[in-house]
Amino acid sequence: MRAICNLLWFILGGVFMGLGWWLVGALAFITIVNIPWGRACLVMGSFSFFPFGKEVAAAAHQRNAAAAVDRLRDPP
Repeated sequence: MRAICNLLWFILGGVFMGLGWWLVGALAFITIVNIPWGRACLVMGSFSFFPFGKEVAAAAHQRNAAAAVDRLRDPP
């Protein structure tokens, strides 16, 4: 079922959405400040091509950084 849904998604607009995200990501790499946004756009483009059956989860270092910020914000 996942393969059928991914195929329909790709044909009915996923290809254009993915290419759009990749184009915006490539444009974001022009300036140094926008490189993190460009990387995020490239990841979103990858998910846009075949989204069914994929999960989005934060990386371990992002969770650790968020926990550190929370500890600084609300000390025990």
